[in-house]
Amino acid sequence: MKKNLLYYLLIAMCSVSLFASCSDDDEESFSGTYQGENLVLTVGGVEQTEKTVVLKGATLELNAIVPGEETTIVPINISEGKITGTDSNADRTVTVEGTVANGVLTAKVTLKMLSPLVGTWNIFDGNVTLKAEAPEGTKLYFLENEVDVATYQMILPLMMGSMPQAYLKDIIFKENGYLVANYAPDGNAGEKGWVASPENAVQWYVKDGQVYLLPNLGAIMTPKSESSNPLLDLLTNGMPVNFTIDETGSEKKLSVYVTREQMLPMMDILIPLVENMDTTGNMILGMMKIAIPEMKTTLESCTTFDLGMDLKEAK
Repeated sequence: MKKNLLYYLLIAMCSVSLFASCSDDDEESFSGTYQGENLVLTVGGVEQTEKTVVLKGATLELNAIVPGEETTIVPINISEGKITGTDSNADRTVTVEGTVANGVLTAKVTLKMLSPLVGTWNIFDGNVTLKAEAPEGTKLYFLENEVDVATYQMILPLMMGSMPQAYLKDIIFKENGYLVANYAPDGNAGEKGWVASPENAVQWYVKDGQVYLLPNLGAIMTPKSESSNPLLDLLTNGMPVNFTIDETGSEKKLSVYVTREQMLPMMDILIPLVENMDTTGNMILGMMKIAIPEMKTTLESCTTFDLGMDLKEAK
């Protein structure tokens, strides 16, 4: 009887060892770098190209795929070419499902953002805010008119207050990490209705108390490689925007704003764009063509320039 028991125990141990060995063989046989034609990748339901994924044993390395993360390491289970894995932190959860077959990795990456920003925020209920400070006697320019800081601080919110409502209905911070806006391209939603921005136009993520907006311009523009290039930094890291959420009242409120330090690098991107705009027949674009170059001088003259907007959560 004892011999039979030892015999069965030996068979069981060998079986466990065999299955473990098969799993290890799976991990090793599929290990490698997948890109180009060898990678079929979707992130949040949107197909991604020009990305790289590295399979190393029991981990999957996602390179510049999760917004705001240069590299994301996801622990995975792999069996018979099927892959599953999850990685979480305080800001998001990343889930991976996929297969490896014939040298091709097919991967579905699902993001779940955990920020209270997730939701729809109405522009109609928003108002433009500005806090500006400058040395005494500083003169600023608004549409080619010289004004003092106090007057500028009053005029700009009044002038800009109607613009967001004319062009934007709402902003949606989607749980999958994409930002979608319903907008009117010509500022006339009454006749043509609102248009939803493409799902993959902008991604978002939260880091150190700021929300970063990451435009998908890589396929459209090729920025220079210098590390000081503001466009390259925008495409790589996104534009940081400060935000606070007030949940104390009956309505959930979102306040977003950018500082002079955040806006100044963007001026080198915006000014060449507006200088080449055709403003024929469009008064607002004509004003922008004057105001944005003036804005750079204003930012350089001020010690504080916090430009923002207050919004309310859609019901």
